[in-house]
Amino acid sequence: EYAAYDGDIIVNKDAAYASILMTTKLHQGSSDARLKNDYLKKLVNYSHSYVQLYPGDARSIAVMSHAAEEAYREGMFQQAADLTELYSDTPYTEATYNLHSIKAHIYFKLERYRDAETAYQAILQHYKPDPKIRKQIDDNLAISIYNQATVAKAANNAADALRHYTRI
Repeated sequence: EYAAYDGDIIVNKDAAYASILMTTKLHQGSSDARLKNDYLKKLVNYSHSYVQLYPGDARSIAVMSHAAEEAYREGMFQQAADLTELYSDTPYTEATYNLHSIKAHIYFKLERYRDAETAYQAILQHYKPDPKIRKQIDDNLAISIYNQATVAKAANNAADALRHYTRI
């Protein structure tokens, strides 16, 4: 940390990456819930800084994906969303499948159903998931659309609700 950062500013790229790796190990190896949470917050913060400063670095996608996945797993959905949204134009490659998948699930958990629908559709358009995963994505897509319909219905917007229901 001392070699990598001056406050929140990265002063050494390699030391910053090493701090991300070490914080990951500490987070995963901790049995103390408070320490585990503290390490996760550091991991998310360090990863966010790294990806923001070095978006073109070959390691940035993996750093972002890993931190977002850990945050998602621990229920830190907004922090995970913030990470996945650092690149608005993340390419659709085999290396980014996990990132796009996490992003779709995060939007669903945050009840951003329109964003979740868009993300699930993009996954289906750009990737060829195996049949079991495909079924899960199809189900999540349908539920995202259904939830848009129920939100519209609750807002007394029958026409919009009906449009969403028929899209399912």
